[in-house]
Amino acid sequence: WRSLAIAYAGASLLSFFIPFTMKAVMWWPQDLKKKYGAKWGIVTGASSGIGKAIADKLCQQGVNVVLVALDDDSLRSAKDELSTRFPEVEIRAVGANLAKDGYMEPIVKATDDILISLIFNNAGFIK
Repeated sequence: WRSLAIAYAGASLLSFFIPFTMKAVMWWPQDLKKKYGAKWGIVTGASSGIGKAIADKLCQQGVNVVLVALDDDSLRSAKDELSTRFPEVEIRAVGANLAKDGYMEPIVKATDDILISLIFNNAGFIK
């Protein structure tokens, strides 16, 4: 029984440490600015949640960001927050309702002088 208990304990420890080891070795964060030479990224749904978190990560990597979301206080607040935290990064906010026709016009107008290298389509809506 003793060898069975030792084998069980060893397997338990191994199964506990394997995910940590794999994460440390295989799943490190990617520097998208370095990997793609990205200067600008665009994130839809960027005023809150996952979209805002993606914009934050891009800013951390020194990538300039175009935030696209509904034209409301949440968008302005997200832009102000990121601009304050990352003064070295240029941030543009574009109010657009992606569920309505003509949503591309303000996005094109706000980005016609820059080259977008990264696109994160994160906006969602419920009918």
